[in-house]
Amino acid sequence: MSILTKELIQAASIIDVRTQEEVDEGMFAGSIHICLDDLASEMEQIENLKTPIILYCRSGNRSGHAVKYLEDQGFSDLHNGINKETLDKLCI
Repeated sequence: MSILTKELIQAASIIDVRTQEEVDEGMFAGSIHICLDDLASEMEQIENLKTPIILYCRSGNRSGHAVKYLEDQGFSDLHNGINKETLDKLCI
């Protein structure tokens, strides 16, 4: 498991894998929304992101699945950001 730091977060592309309903409640500043169910259809967009890539959701479960899925597709330098609150706290 990687250790998230403010510096890593500032250098990363950040993907919110929550549902649209959850995203409507607010996103981490600078993140993009790609719902977990849409990862496969959004591969081209993901391939064009700068690395490292941090993925987050509400609890860390879906973002963990997203990290595993992208690793299986050949991606590296991926990090589970757990949730928006975790990222917010690290960037204070």
